[in-house]
Amino acid sequence: MRLDHCSFLIGSSLAAPAAQADVIFSNLISSSTIGWTITGFSIPSESVAAAFTPTGDYDLTGAEAWLIGDHGGGTIDFALYSNSGSLPGTLLASLGSATVGPTDNGVFTAGGPIPSGVLLSSGVEYWLVLTPGTSSTFALWGEGGSSSVPVAFTTDTTGASGWTGANADNLQFELTGTPAATTVPEPASAILLLSLLILLTAIPARRLRREH
Repeated sequence: MRLDHCSFLIGSSLAAPAAQADVIFSNLISSSTIGWTITGFSIPSESVAAAFTPTGDYDLTGAEAWLIGDHGGGTIDFALYSNSGSLPGTLLASLGSATVGPTDNGVFTAGGPIPSGVLLSSGVEYWLVLTPGTSSTFALWGEGGSSSVPVAFTTDTTGASGWTGANADNLQFELTGTPAATTVPEPASAILLLSLLILLTAIPARRLRREH
């Protein structure tokens, strides 16, 4: 349920070197005054999801979203879902929660810790799903981001089913991660591979000399 009231408050074999967290996707700007309802008690209750597609392979390290604690705030649970038919599919990882106060307005980070080994693949669509953590939660996922993304909603407060697609919207969120380590052959394996290549290229030459 989208609320547009302008009265809302502004608000491997060889280990790779340790990498700094990169931005996988970001739709954040400086503020938001309207958003989509995330609630456990309204009629109907509602969970909301936004899709994103990484442009590289990453190990997920963080998730955050712009939240507005209008109408009481509460606890917002973050989760990562696969894509199924342009809607959230299977739960891949629970990412933690954020507690939003009744007058809060800003970026909130999933309390985590983010589970290790959550790999996001380049060119694959995923969904960041926000659900009410308690039956008394009533908050908003802020709009006004830098670009529009696919959005879906459900009255299931767990986010497990009942998703309906909505028009693309500019919900504000950001995912961070470290580039996935590339497997590098061990020195011994590289030498063996080079030896096999030399052997394979030498065999046709020997056969040619015998024919003459």
